[in-house]
Amino acid sequence: MAILVDRCLDDNRTSPLLMLSTPQGSGQPTIDAEALAKATESLMDVAIIDDDELICYAGELFRDRNQPDLTPYNGAARLFPATVGSSHPENRGTLRGTQLYYTDTVRHRRRLADAILDALPVTPGARRADAIIDAVCRPRNDDTHPLTSFQRRIHTVIRTLEETDSLADLLLSTDRHLPVVVISHTARQRPAFVDIDLLTDLLHDIAPIVEITSRKATETLCDRLCKPAWLYGEAGRVYPTGTEWNSPDAKMRLFLPNAHVSRMLLTNMMASEALLRHADTLRNGSADRTGRHA
Repeated sequence: MAILVDRCLDDNRTSPLLMLSTPQGSGQPTIDAEALAKATESLMDVAIIDDDELICYAGELFRDRNQPDLTPYNGAARLFPATVGSSHPENRGTLRGTQLYYTDTVRHRRRLADAILDALPVTPGARRADAIIDAVCRPRNDDTHPLTSFQRRIHTVIRTLEETDSLADLLLSTDRHLPVVVISHTARQRPAFVDIDLLTDLLHDIAPIVEITSRKATETLCDRLCKPAWLYGEAGRVYPTGTEWNSPDAKMRLFLPNAHVSRMLLTNMMASEALLRHADTLRNGSADRTGRHA
């Protein structure tokens, strides 16, 4: 353990180091450390502390070395950036950037994935970046198809053509009872133009949140939909229930980045649109039931 702590504090460390600690009594980290280590092989070191007593001992070692702020906690991750050779001068020879992330929290896992991509000594290719994001953000032991987990407080990320076809099938289904918020975010070097995690929290019982991260996936989706429902680049739409929206003459609202509108306001506007479409569905359903019983 002393070797690991000294490695974290080494002023000559040339690669970032991620320290993962397991939840109390678990013995297994919340995120898929094996998949993450494979995705970041040769670019980042991944260390796991899988024993409650060892986590406490590591905290004592950091305190002994006058670094009490770097104490590990159960069920958390701490990212130590490279201290030499870093592309971020503020991190060289310092311990800045060693933030703590609680890996049982969706928002913290998303932030951790972004921090890892930013800390790597070289920019990974799209496939490798996707593997890193998937290893950090996907709940461990969740082998279900992404589109089957819509009701959970974690949004769905669409990367493959198979997943895109499943999304199109869902949007075009006459059995769908919830609106769907779809956000195209293919410029992975910067955050999405709306706060996707906040939308997920706000609308978890109202509308599934779907993020498309591949340009090819957006093109495939457009091939399945009429032009007024297309989505591309950095943009978002709220797809109502039913299929009337999927016609050449339909008019659908398209949300786009706007230099004159804040990210928070755009997020709230999309949330409001989803709530309105959900209210429409409830109102139409109530009218149908009333008509049947009249």
